[in-house]
Amino acid sequence: MNYTHLKVGGPNAEDFVGFSPDSLTAGVNYIRPRFSVRLTAAYQAETKRAEVVVVPGTSAEGFIPQSTYEYQAAYTRYGISAEYALSKTFSLYMNWDDVLAEDRLVYRRAPDTPAFAQTYQRYVSPSYIVFGVKGRF
Repeated sequence: MNYTHLKVGGPNAEDFVGFSPDSLTAGVNYIRPRFSVRLTAAYQAETKRAEVVVVPGTSAEGFIPQSTYEYQAAYTRYGISAEYALSKTFSLYMNWDDVLAEDRLVYRRAPDTPAFAQTYQRYVSPSYIVFGVKGRF
């Protein structure tokens, strides 16, 4: 298990973007002579991504307040991998990445924006399953 907490300080702390203040990764392995399974989880806290730049003279100038940023919502990914040895030289394996395949949300808000007024985009996050055969010669 690994947990990381980052805190930014100083006079320009609000300008620092693109890092996750909290992240947690964990995994559990079950290993037998011919069979192994690994379960993993990775959590990332809400991440401040980038400031929304308003071009002077455009229609957005009157609607987007100063200090408006995009934030990626917190999310957790789960994974499963397994392997079964058919012989000393051949084995079957399976990797399943992002098992729940939850969509990721990106919010756009200023410090005083109420929750009902925050706009967001939804990114579809697919789940991938890979099956294969390993050979050792």
